[in-house]
Amino acid sequence: MSARFWRGVLLLVVALALQLLGGGCAWTGLGEPDPRDQLERNEAMPRFWHASGSTGADLYLLGSIHLGPINGWRYPLQIDEAFARSSALVVELDPRNVTPLVQQALVARYGMLTPSESLSDYLSPETLALLDQHLAKSRLPRAAILRMQPWMVGNMLVVEAGQRAGYSPRGGVDQGFLERSGERSIVPLETAEYQMALMAGLSREVQELALLDTLNRFDSIEDFLTGMVRAWQVGDDKALEKLLFESQGDREGLEPFLEQLIYRRNHEMSARLAVLLRAEQHAGESVFVVIGAGHLIGKRGVRKLLESEGFKIEEVELDSPRRIELAGDDRAIHP
Repeated sequence: MSARFWRGVLLLVVALALQLLGGGCAWTGLGEPDPRDQLERNEAMPRFWHASGSTGADLYLLGSIHLGPINGWRYPLQIDEAFARSSALVVELDPRNVTPLVQQALVARYGMLTPSESLSDYLSPETLALLDQHLAKSRLPRAAILRMQPWMVGNMLVVEAGQRAGYSPRGGVDQGFLERSGERSIVPLETAEYQMALMAGLSREVQELALLDTLNRFDSIEDFLTGMVRAWQVGDDKALEKLLFESQGDREGLEPFLEQLIYRRNHEMSARLAVLLRAEQHAGESVFVVIGAGHLIGKRGVRKLLESEGFKIEEVELDSPRRIELAGDDRAIHP
């Protein structure tokens, strides 16, 4: 397989949370119409936070979705200005640091079965039948899929659905800011190997439960992805939290996923951000932080964890994304 394929896989891995956090409910009837509904498809007014302590750097926190329009998102003035002032960009992962050869090695180690194994050897008849049903409508080759770990199969199916809905991992929030980072220091909170090892570290039983859950809900997955993107886009954290977390009661057996891949990482990320907030050598600096939106929201999210450590967290009020008129066209202004 080509280096381009493996780089694509690595980008898809960043979006794994879409696979399991998303199947719980569809985007129907979640709250009243929001005035931000007038936003265009590539415009976003997500929740945006300022974190400060008494000694270290100021942090600007933006929740990311790892899918977006192919040309990326257009943001309000306050987000663009905070990014322009920043001396560093903190992200979950910088995939540009991983060479194609390392990408292939990581996927082979953590995403693939051994050469003598096949998913058909140990998936239950129910799961295998559903998988074959969906692969019949997919462009993903069955022979290649049956060589993958279950967590990776579910991820590939969901991102393919996202692409059908018109979104791409390359249009994700984090990718957009990485491409605009210029001379800023890039501070990844995690490595690709760490993320993939966590996923592969889930038991095969939990991985199959997750895959089965995804397959059972797959007919509505495009509606879910569209709803999740829209909730983030208009800054509706209540709807986003409902989509991501409030449907776990009917998904018995998937608790290890949330504990290992969400809540454990929330504590690790907040601890690393607290170091920046306390570090006297970074006093007066502004740091722009982009991490998955699912890590910022909720009672066990990074924002609440930082507040519990005594840091001041304030929401930044946003204007509409900026436009200027050029020969009758609306164009984005970027720093």
